[in-house]
Amino acid sequence: MEEANLLIVNHHLFFSDLALRRLDRALLPPYDAVIFDEAHTMEQVATEHMGFEISNGQVRFLLDGLMNVEETKGFLISIEDQETQKWVRASRREYQHFFKELELFLEGSVESKRVRTPETFSKNFMLTLVGIRDSLGETLKHARTKEEELDIQFYRKRSEAVAFSLERFLKQDLDNFVYWISRSRHRFKKISLHSAPIHCGEILNQELFQKLHSVVMTSATLATEGTFRYFKERNGVVDAKEVILGSPFDYQKQVTLSIPTGMPEPDDYEHFRDYMSFRIREQIGRTEGGIFVLFTSIRLMKDVYYLLKPFFNERGIRSFRQGESLSRHEMLKAFKEDENSILFGTDSFWQGVDVPGKALTQVIITKLPFAVPDHPVIEARIEELEARGVDPFLTYTLPEAILKLKQGFGRLIRTQKDYGRVVILDDRILRKPYGQRFLNSLPECKVTFE
Repeated sequence: MEEANLLIVNHHLFFSDLALRRLDRALLPPYDAVIFDEAHTMEQVATEHMGFEISNGQVRFLLDGLMNVEETKGFLISIEDQETQKWVRASRREYQHFFKELELFLEGSVESKRVRTPETFSKNFMLTLVGIRDSLGETLKHARTKEEELDIQFYRKRSEAVAFSLERFLKQDLDNFVYWISRSRHRFKKISLHSAPIHCGEILNQELFQKLHSVVMTSATLATEGTFRYFKERNGVVDAKEVILGSPFDYQKQVTLSIPTGMPEPDDYEHFRDYMSFRIREQIGRTEGGIFVLFTSIRLMKDVYYLLKPFFNERGIRSFRQGESLSRHEMLKAFKEDENSILFGTDSFWQGVDVPGKALTQVIITKLPFAVPDHPVIEARIEELEARGVDPFLTYTLPEAILKLKQGFGRLIRTQKDYGRVVILDDRILRKPYGQRFLNSLPECKVTFE
């Protein structure tokens, strides 16, 4: 890798490396030019990696590596480090108290919650991790072999990294960052502390664009309404050469956009769900080939799927629902093999899915993809815009939804031989003033109303 002229890496590895470079460390060798494909995901991935996450599982893995619960195995047992063992025992006790505090803070069934004020939780657990780090520092002075020295350094650095992140979370001393706690109910009860930048633009400008000779960003969905203004503002692009290129596809001949009218308001959940189920049944048989049904809500996807499942069984239509039993890869493989099947999916099926040919000839978009402002990062971004006197709906929520709709629309046509229909079951695109902005961002194609 060090000797290569060209490196191909995914976005997650790249931004992990960029985050480390802010700490004078690196995973990748030096470079002076970057080409980002699918650049519309840059802000999302950068947000994940420019902050941090600490989970109870990570901490337990660290402590167990040092010394297991029975105190019969672990690195400290093997090197007979009695002093650091005392700190691990203390850290286990404080670990239990600390994560119990977090659980109580989350209250009942809440899956995530902002932490808005510093020093909300006890710092005793963090101090025991500092104690482990310092004790290992003393142990390092008496390492018996080079291998033992490297192992001590590893555990010392790991303890230091967790303690440092935990201290940042408790003090909330990073400007322009949002802090929250989340809980997962899968397998074991995972509780995590998170921190992420509210706006990545300034970080990317300083750490990426100002330091490199050339950065090229390309994607089919960078522009909103014919400009890159929104993308540039969110990602800190101050000065750039811009070009919007035409598509190799003839959308006028290959696609029909269908917008059923008379849909209930999405806020009227039961009426909207039932009428949507009726409209999806109507679309069966309109094309010869497979159908994607894209949702913005897991609850709505499950409810509509179970309403329609008897209909699919009666017609002999094979149906798939994201999260049901098959993995994403297995489900896509089975969907492609049965050209008359139907697949219900949420967020990860709006982009990065390639199903060319007859296997996919209809995409049904159930709802305009406005993000629900219940995620702490989205909530914090909206608050930040409001504090600046900027309308968050027009400057953030709407452009994000337009880009996502373009991604969903783009699932249909993958080659010059593809054809089919895109159906949008949300007639706010016709009734609301902002609807035209969605339509303006889609490729020109035949449009029908039902």
